[in-house]
Amino acid sequence: IDEKAREAFFASGEEHIDHVLGHIRLHLATDFHPRKALDFGCGVGRLVIPLSKVVEEVVGIDISSSMIVEARKNCQNRAITNAHFASSASELSTKFDLIHSFIVFQHIPVAKGERIFKCLINRLSPGGVGVLHFTYHAPKYARLVHWVLRNIPFACHLYNLLIGRSLTYPIMQSNFYNLNSLFCILQLEKCSNASLEFTQHKRNSGIILYFQKDAE
Repeated sequence: IDEKAREAFFASGEEHIDHVLGHIRLHLATDFHPRKALDFGCGVGRLVIPLSKVVEEVVGIDISSSMIVEARKNCQNRAITNAHFASSASELSTKFDLIHSFIVFQHIPVAKGERIFKCLINRLSPGGVGVLHFTYHAPKYARLVHWVLRNIPFACHLYNLLIGRSLTYPIMQSNFYNLNSLFCILQLEKCSNASLEFTQHKRNSGIILYFQKDAE
């Protein structure tokens, strides 16, 4: 990755957070100004960095220790001092005004992902807003191809060779969530104010769920 591509990568994070805050203020809470934010599945900090500019404290969570190392470096290079990182939400004891996750849950098995969804909602302060992305559909042929690549010996290796990747390049999980289950969780966890946006990543259809936890 060259410097131009790096700048474009982080600029896309700024645009995303601007869009998210604009949607929240238009559809959920006109005077929304979060103090504490959490980015679940933060990677190298693409979204932590712009969040750090609009909140007093931001926490990035990622299961990958190497991602956290890179995220810390990227924050240090920008003199960001209000960003912190953890490998699990269980390490945290505080509540958040904004909890965000984008292009993450699709790589988590559904049963586990729904448990994490509930856990994140429980980390929201009353009146806090969650912004979480889920995939829910892909064409049958795409699901079949993915199943073959993950379950048929050497199919992944052959596919990698055909498209010019290294032989051992891994196949990322692609999981699809039942929207009825997600909506039931929101209702049970007392998040009655909600909005959504549709997304499309290659063949995967998804939604960004925007929801506000009821005030106590």
